[in-house]
Amino acid sequence: MAINNVSLNKLLKMLPRTLRQRESIIRKDAGEAVLKERSTDNKDGGDFYGVFWSAAKKYVLNGTNVRDVVQQQIRKSKSKRRLYPILLEGFFRWYAVHHAASRPSKRKEITGAFGRCPGLTGSGAVRVHNLLAWTEGDGTKHIVYPYFDKDHALGPRAARLGRWAMINALPDHDAASMAILDVLRGQVYDNDNCPLSGDEEEMLAERYGQILNEWEVQKRLARIR
Repeated sequence: MAINNVSLNKLLKMLPRTLRQRESIIRKDAGEAVLKERSTDNKDGGDFYGVFWSAAKKYVLNGTNVRDVVQQQIRKSKSKRRLYPILLEGFFRWYAVHHAASRPSKRKEITGAFGRCPGLTGSGAVRVHNLLAWTEGDGTKHIVYPYFDKDHALGPRAARLGRWAMINALPDHDAASMAILDVLRGQVYDNDNCPLSGDEEEMLAERYGQILNEWEVQKRLARIR
């Protein structure tokens, strides 16, 4: 996904990295964007984490066995043998602490929980989608965004910016119900341990603007190569 129409996960992955590491990601993304401009083949590659998250959502919402899905994926690809078990461990660590006491049969999925974070820059948009969202039997609502990065933990600073983006992309939902889950590490950032401090919009707009400017430069360079 191009950085001028970026998923929240992709943006969050760039925030804790060093300038050199971000430049590498931006250069690669800009080159891919130029290749798409020149090609009529718009097929996307397989979503490594998407398969797992889809199964995890079904587990939370109706009790479907996520371990079976993981084993199937491991059999399909040897490259998944290491990472999928780590995903599974992190996911269940979070679930056991925060949600194991309630029953999936009492839960109701919240549909339509997706959107874009407006107003950060003139030319870019941050997409907030693929959420795990449900209402418990007692009426408590949970809206969870997944963060996937095997190399870098999310951390509270980036999580605050991410929660701000969620809240502004989903204005019809309760901000206190929104959380970001670092899936591989089983660490959740929610309204209790990661409250907003008031400067998130300014910080995110500045950093996203810098990333977009560099992306445009790298696109121009890629077109003349």
